[in-house]
Amino acid sequence: MVNLYPIELKIAARACLVVGGGNVAERKVASLRECDACVTVVAPALTPALEALARSGDLTVLRRGFVPEDLSGVALCIAATDDPTTNELAYREASARGIPVNVVDQPDLCTFFVPSTIRRGPVSLAISTTGTSPALAKRLRKRLEEIVTPAHGQLAELMGEFRPEVKDRFPNEAARRPVYERMIESEALDLLRQGKRDQAEEVLRACMS
Repeated sequence: MVNLYPIELKIAARACLVVGGGNVAERKVASLRECDACVTVVAPALTPALEALARSGDLTVLRRGFVPEDLSGVALCIAATDDPTTNELAYREASARGIPVNVVDQPDLCTFFVPSTIRRGPVSLAISTTGTSPALAKRLRKRLEEIVTPAHGQLAELMGEFRPEVKDRFPNEAARRPVYERMIESEALDLLRQGKRDQAEEVLRACMS
């Protein structure tokens, strides 16, 4: 098996195309919108949730079947229809244009895979089985959700706020590393779990002393 290179894509304000209007397409639209993508759905029929997004103006809809011209200006394409011919056409046309494309549940028709993801503020964990077993990826995600809590996301946010000050006070990377390690190992995480953000900030600031 070929090893894949894991990346995170910046798709905010970029055009993304979802081919299909069913339940799976609905989930893909939701995940793309979480990343502030400009999503277009091409499908003759939509789920009620997608219809609601279309009515509110939060989703562009082409109420017909997919045609290759739909890929014009698109940064990413996901095909989620129950029609193999349409899925194969979307894959062939997108890949020919150099557009990353994922055909749901068809690993051979993908140039990228969508991992099972945990989001805790700026902290993201992605679990992938390279398309071989999405069910296993979901099971692993559920286990990790118990370990990586919202407090970890809050800690990352606070450390990000302190980062400019740390860089100013410790210009050398070797000197900064132990500061960050002290922050991570401090009681700040436990304080955040208890909702004591102000005290957590004080602890992190003390780590710079």
